[in-house]
Amino acid sequence: MQIDEIIKTAAETKVPDWLENHPHNSEDRRNEKTNAIYLAKNHLSWNGQLQSAGTFTFDKRLILTKDGLTRSEWLLPELFSAAEISYHNNDSWKEGYFQFAVGVKNS
Repeated sequence: MQIDEIIKTAAETKVPDWLENHPHNSEDRRNEKTNAIYLAKNHLSWNGQLQSAGTFTFDKRLILTKDGLTRSEWLLPELFSAAEISYHNNDSWKEGYFQFAVGVKNS
């Protein structure tokens, strides 16, 4: 996805009508300081023939969840252990899986 516009819901007085039912515009999310809705460009800036966003066709190989664990416990390749991942640190790496931060809120 190539971003065209970011709507920071806490700063906006009203989001566009067509986004009224967006999950990030719900009452419980709307006033969170870091909550935002990202709008995609229509086409990629470096290739106007391609759309800048889309959806994946389901493929089991795209599932991050480690078999038998919860959706927040991911099986990531070892190369990710050197990457900086927002809201995470070395303690996020458990034996055999990566613990994704669930419900993280910035104050």
